[in-house]
Amino acid sequence: MHDELFAAYGPQHWWPAKTPFEVILGAYLTQNTAWKAVERSLDNLRAAGALTVKGLRSLSLKELQRLVQPSGFHSRKAPALKVFVAMLDEEFDGSLKRLAASPTAGLRTRLLALPGVGPETADAILLYALGHSVPIADE
Repeated sequence: MHDELFAAYGPQHWWPAKTPFEVILGAYLTQNTAWKAVERSLDNLRAAGALTVKGLRSLSLKELQRLVQPSGFHSRKAPALKVFVAMLDEEFDGSLKRLAASPTAGLRTRLLALPGVGPETADAILLYALGHSVPIADE
């Protein structure tokens, strides 16, 4: 059904982001917080040049925690983002394209194994950032 709707109506831009990596950051940061707070964190990351894999990789954990503090739970979210980037580097040569090319079921399982990633976050990353046709598990 998703594929038929997509073919008929095209992208609907449900997730407010300019890049797939920004979607991933937002998916982590929006957990247990309002989107306005996430926007402040994303603005901080943008100002620091960290809305890219390379930019986020270059930040210390302490600096990342400071930048994402408006989203709350910064002591959990910042390390989780660092683990995501480490996984991307170690398993996919730092490439979101290689990550996206993985089969959906295995990729979802891999994402769910990461700290800070539950079903809704995994599905948001799969659909909005990586282009996999999955329904969003949402409470």
